[in-house]
Amino acid sequence: MVITRKLTVRDISNFVYCPLKAYISMRTEIQQIKTKQMIAGEILHKAFFIKVKHGIATLEREIQSLLNNAPRQMHNSLLRKIKSLTKSKIKIKLPHALIEPTLTSIVHQVTGKPDIVGFAKKPIIIEVKFPTNPIQEPTNSDVVQIIWYYILFSEVYNYQGPVSLLIVYPLQNKLFPIKLTQHAIKYALSVKEKLIATITDMAPLPKVRSRKCNYCEFKTFCHMVIRP
Repeated sequence: MVITRKLTVRDISNFVYCPLKAYISMRTEIQQIKTKQMIAGEILHKAFFIKVKHGIATLEREIQSLLNNAPRQMHNSLLRKIKSLTKSKIKIKLPHALIEPTLTSIVHQVTGKPDIVGFAKKPIIIEVKFPTNPIQEPTNSDVVQIIWYYILFSEVYNYQGPVSLLIVYPLQNKLFPIKLTQHAIKYALSVKEKLIATITDMAPLPKVRSRKCNYCEFKTFCHMVIRP
């Protein structure tokens, strides 16, 4: 198989999270099923950015509008989480100069859209996450994702200086600065190469079985995937 489109940062982070998930989404015609976790994540992202940009009072006024985007059976759970957001101790000051977040690398043929990217005293890239399970440290896939956003940013803006990389888990009141190192960049680049090798049948498709499968939009179809 020849890849005929630019890879996305999401493709690469999916590969770190689960190689089979990346394979299914890129190689098959199976349509992604929007799970309850995905719906909740989208709504919580919207709620978080309403709070950050416009304040808690505005978020409280928008709660019902946000809930209307979810099935009724999810409303009580989502309401509790949105209420938790209003009490979250995580405070983020938006960069004074936000930029268009879609970044595309000509060199690497990868595109991506970070949650927040802009300039303060130095460039800042922020990713906001709402994992289902408690976390003690950023997941490997989340770290690779934000490193790739830096790679794209550095090319698009021809920038090689210091940068702030933050991964935020608002419902768990956790914020992690990510240290940018040459090792981290090299690893992120190597993941892309492994992804391409797997998708183009140059490397074996790993077998995956994990508790994470319970929350995957492709879990129903995993057993159907057979290497052509």
